[in-house]
Amino acid sequence: MRLALIAAVALVGGCVGSMPSGSDGTGGNGGGVQDSTADAGVEGVADLAPPADLHPRPVLPDLVSSDLAGFVDCFGVAVCDPTTTFCIRLNSGSASNAGTTQTPACYEPVDCMGANMNCDCITQDPVLASSCLNCVDHMDGTYDCYAQQ
Repeated sequence: MRLALIAAVALVGGCVGSMPSGSDGTGGNGGGVQDSTADAGVEGVADLAPPADLHPRPVLPDLVSSDLAGFVDCFGVAVCDPTTTFCIRLNSGSASNAGTTQTPACYEPVDCMGANMNCDCITQDPVLASSCLNCVDHMDGTYDCYAQQ
């Protein structure tokens, strides 16, 4: 029993398993922490940037290219077949003051009345005639129509 009492006093007294001099749990050196890693003393910040995205981006169609197999690039928003449709951009004003411009589109005329697909056909078209008092042929299959002279 005496031996048990001595062991209990020793544990409470700090003889066995006592903390080093820094009793704050840091392990000594007056509370300081020693860097034991291979980079001790090196000041630096880890590179936390995400890795570069090296996946290829989808290729957008090149409407400016001249290889449209006979089709017309309609101001970069559509591709028209010039044998059956016009590429028309309708403007509410005149050629000198375009006013509001609608998105260009391919338009299939009602009937060209025997005429070629040109400004005459557009201005005589029963649907387009009121919106196209002045037609400008850009000579590349595209047309600008103005509601005013």
